[in-house]
Amino acid sequence: MNRGDYNQIANLCYAQSEINIKIGAKSPKEYFREVIKQCQGGELKYGNIDNMKDLKKNLEKHCIPETIFEMEFDDYFDFLETRRKLMAKKIEQYYKSL
Repeated sequence: MNRGDYNQIANLCYAQSEINIKIGAKSPKEYFREVIKQCQGGELKYGNIDNMKDLKKNLEKHCIPETIFEMEFDDYFDFLETRRKLMAKKIEQYYKSL
């Protein structure tokens, strides 16, 4: 993977550094499994989201596809493609609302 593969708009997302550190080298499937547990009353490990409604709302706001729950490292380029489409749709909706 080269720098352009990860240093692009579709891979950028605001996250607290503490959360980034806790995620470390875990695959999305692995850490989202833990996030889902936290939304079912488990220990708050990754931020303060503690229910699925807020988690899904947060993903939607940041144009993160819900397929992230099952993604592994090998799904990275599919993730980028899907997220770009979601970002474009959000921008289009914004401009149509003006």
